[in-house]
Amino acid sequence: METVNDLVEFLADQVFTARTTRPITALALLGQIGLEARGGWDEQFSSYETSLTDVNFRLRIFRRWGSVLSYFRTSNRKRTVPGAEQSTCYLVIYPQGKDGFFLVDQNGVMAQPITREEVILPDKAEEKIWNIKSLNTPLPAVIKLSYEKLDLLQEPKWEHYVYDVLPGHEVTFSTLMD
Repeated sequence: METVNDLVEFLADQVFTARTTRPITALALLGQIGLEARGGWDEQFSSYETSLTDVNFRLRIFRRWGSVLSYFRTSNRKRTVPGAEQSTCYLVIYPQGKDGFFLVDQNGVMAQPITREEVILPDKAEEKIWNIKSLNTPLPAVIKLSYEKLDLLQEPKWEHYVYDVLPGHEVTFSTLMD
């Protein structure tokens, strides 16, 4: 039992250390009492706490964690490289005018940056992109796009986690648009 308690304490310390970059994760895992005990409770967390009263909301935030854990569990047994054919295409439109295209594997865990030239989009998707760009949003917009064909220069390496490359991917405020 002592080993389990030591592990829990170690993980809590790791979450506390990352509280500035992942405040909602720290709040959800440590709670106000855990943050106060470590001297890390401040006004930033009290503003999050008022928005986290719904238990279902907290569960949705950690759905991503469950999918990543499942991915790692299955990948340890049998290392299969996801195929690009079953992937989903996303476009990130940044307010600075820069766009980023990404393929997301069928598990929704790993991502691969691609160029605009590597994906053939239908006219409807092009119209959708134009409409979103015309909104001039101050936040990055993430759009899920259907595509006709992929013409990749090389096989995807799947080196990025989805939550690192798609802003707002399954966190508190979603900028994802279907």
